[in-house]
Amino acid sequence: MFETVRIWLLVSGLPLSFWAFAATAFTYVSNRRPTAALPGSTPFEMYHLRKPNVSRFRVWGCVAYVRIAPERRASKIEPPRVKARFIGYAEQGWMFWRPDTNTVFVSDDANFDESSFELHRGNSDDADLREDSPTTLFGDPPTGSLDIDGDDAVEQDFSLDGAGRAQAPGTDDRATDPIAAHRAFAPDGDSRDNTPPVGRARAPDREYTPAAPGCERAPGDRVQHSDGQELTPIVPTRRAPAPVVSSGRAPAPVVPNGRAPAPVAGDGGAPPPVASRRLPSSRTSELAERWGAPAGSRRRGGAEQQAMFVDLGTILRDVIPLNELPEWEQVLSVVVNLEECNGWTNLSSIVQGSTEGICGIEELEAYQVWTGSPDKPTYKQAMAGEDREDWSISLMTEYSILNGMNTWDKEATDPPPGVRAIPTKVVLVRKRNDKGDIIKYKARIVARGDLQNHHGETFSPTARIASIRMINVIAHVKGYRRLQFDVNSAYLHGHITEPLWIKLPDGSTHRLRKSLYGLKQSGREWNKVLHAALVDRGFKPMEEDFGVYRRVRNIGGVDRTTLLAIYVDDGLLAGDDDLEGFLSEFDQQFKLKRGEVELFLGMKIATDDASGIMTIDQCHQIETILNNHGFANASAVATPTSDSDQHSDGGTAHLKLNYRQVVGELLWVSGCTRPDISYAVTQLSRHCADPKPEHFRQMRRVLRYLRGTINRRLEYNRHLGIDVTLYCDSDHAAEKSGRRSISGYTVIMAGAAITWASKRQVSVATSSVQAEYQALSAAARETLWIRSLLFSLGFPPSSPTIIHGDSTGAIALADHPTSHATTKHIATHYHFTRELVSNGIIELRWIGTKEMVADGFTKGLSRAPHESFVRMLGMVDAPRQGACWKGLREQ
Repeated sequence: MFETVRIWLLVSGLPLSFWAFAATAFTYVSNRRPTAALPGSTPFEMYHLRKPNVSRFRVWGCVAYVRIAPERRASKIEPPRVKARFIGYAEQGWMFWRPDTNTVFVSDDANFDESSFELHRGNSDDADLREDSPTTLFGDPPTGSLDIDGDDAVEQDFSLDGAGRAQAPGTDDRATDPIAAHRAFAPDGDSRDNTPPVGRARAPDREYTPAAPGCERAPGDRVQHSDGQELTPIVPTRRAPAPVVSSGRAPAPVVPNGRAPAPVAGDGGAPPPVASRRLPSSRTSELAERWGAPAGSRRRGGAEQQAMFVDLGTILRDVIPLNELPEWEQVLSVVVNLEECNGWTNLSSIVQGSTEGICGIEELEAYQVWTGSPDKPTYKQAMAGEDREDWSISLMTEYSILNGMNTWDKEATDPPPGVRAIPTKVVLVRKRNDKGDIIKYKARIVARGDLQNHHGETFSPTARIASIRMINVIAHVKGYRRLQFDVNSAYLHGHITEPLWIKLPDGSTHRLRKSLYGLKQSGREWNKVLHAALVDRGFKPMEEDFGVYRRVRNIGGVDRTTLLAIYVDDGLLAGDDDLEGFLSEFDQQFKLKRGEVELFLGMKIATDDASGIMTIDQCHQIETILNNHGFANASAVATPTSDSDQHSDGGTAHLKLNYRQVVGELLWVSGCTRPDISYAVTQLSRHCADPKPEHFRQMRRVLRYLRGTINRRLEYNRHLGIDVTLYCDSDHAAEKSGRRSISGYTVIMAGAAITWASKRQVSVATSSVQAEYQALSAAARETLWIRSLLFSLGFPPSSPTIIHGDSTGAIALADHPTSHATTKHIATHYHFTRELVSNGIIELRWIGTKEMVADGFTKGLSRAPHESFVRMLGMVDAPRQGACWKGLREQ
């Protein structure tokens, strides 16, 4: 590809700053011409299932006389056509550069002189980079298509985005980025999407102004657009970044040394080359081709071209301000193989060994780049991998299920005027067990609910994680049997009442009849069907948690209880009734996958009947997170927080994409099985909108802590019963900026935490007593919910629930309304605790700070107090396995 681009630039006489436009045009043409892997066909035809049209192919860089609409002419006597240079293809028409005004625009009405190039002399930088002119162009004429429908003339002006990125090619400032300009003019959609593009990018508002040929701007010069807006100073560079062919948000595959796989990515979602592989049957092959099967294969030197290479600069430009990187112009030219760094990749590990002489490489330690999860590939990545046949089978199975359940009308129909068909896409996920082994290749054809405009109610209840833990503990203590089930294609059981049309990946539109995955109302429609089925079988929902159900049947004079927790399409059953009989009956209405409780919502639940111990952990999930983020071999630390990394407000937004992704994963883990990181993760979550490098370092510390405590789990003892005890604490004015206090509490059942929280108080407390009193109010509300849920489940508490606190002043204030002068400003709702005490629902008891279990939810602790905090939570470490253990080290 780069050989052709270089030739085009030389023959046309255009400066090297136009390389991105040449590369885009080459991509467009290459996807519409036959390749060695596709004799008699083209990548475009294989993907879009229609013949390409090449009627508008033109010689790149040639002279064209473009019609200017009357309303855009400066005066009536101005010529109707202007002389311009053809530099690429647009959605409708061609892209042109006007040397006289130094602007790029699009028009569909032009006369081409394909034998005229009007060679001009480029600037000295361009001349230095050029090689000897070759004797031929790119070979035989292409036989692909230009996907343009209609003959109406279209003229558009392009401009910068809000950051002013698409400015002058060939300049070094991040506001003058030829790659961004190339993205703005790319005619196709996101190259990483799983489906063909369903829409086109709208043209920006101002004109894009390339660097004028034959001239250079001095450092500090300012660039003006046609509307007179002044941009930031530009700084010329003499080092050209590695070319990248890209369209939309993500970089497309580019291999070093100028060799790109064919078909070239970036054209309407055309798939990359993969090795030919036999599909299971002719029917599967037909369906796979319809739903986006691999287009063919291409080999170079006997090796499959499957790697995804990308210029690091294209990753960084929207993540890190370039002026914050050391010697950043060297970093931009680094080419990275994304397949070798799936998941989170630390920038220093990318750059180290890729370039030489970069100063201050330690400054890159705080930055990471998300390059995708290996277990959630895009369709193109899946079809380029070794397990593409498994993905194809999974996709065909999904299609058969959708057809069999009459999800949409068999015949394609166009939606009524004014009604937009909702696009669909393919989502792929590898399912793994607790050992990390792949157990299933799961494919879903889902609706783009983010593009859905009309819908009704969307609320659908799911069981709280605390309720799920409580049901497990109750079943363990009472000796109930536990089973779990998963409803196959649950959402498809819901019915769509309003008229909706969807656009399938093959481009056809159908009237939707069932609640397809991805629709905003699908969860609610499925829950309505499920709720009705459970009520018909005698189950009653709990008012305290509408995702929890209970059924009591009198069999032979004995009451038999069944408890059920529903989380979307996953169910947890516990009780002394006939659970197998219920599931067999339920399976007749909904096809189920069922079995003993082992792995539920990512939580591994193990029971030892001999010792009466039940453990809940997420070791496998934490290991996956660490592997994806590059922390599998990181050095461990003893605590998740450090005094040296203080949290502060303000900063820049350059880390928010990476930061939010990691914090989201940590929030799930901390809310399910790891209360010991709850405080640290809560602190991190407060800076998702505007993180700073210090917050990123703290996040990395939490991951290192998980690396050293990956086998830590909650341990519940059957012999301790189901009576609950609460611990409540606060840290007065812990927030350095707003001076608000931190509240923390935990509920202990059967010897371990059943629910917990670490929250910032909503108002400033004027004293430590007020802070503790407000924390008691939060714990009292949680106590009332726990007691009410236990009562509804059939296990009412027989005595007041004990809440432990370490503030005598707060306990005295809750017991008696004393010290009116110092407490009269406290909001009324905080006195809720006093009412529960007087009614005998709760009992407050004082304990020392060293015995306070909730202390670790209000502040970061040093090593010894933190280890004590972990033990009091009921957490233990499983025996470590392996040849060696690096151990923990204090940081």
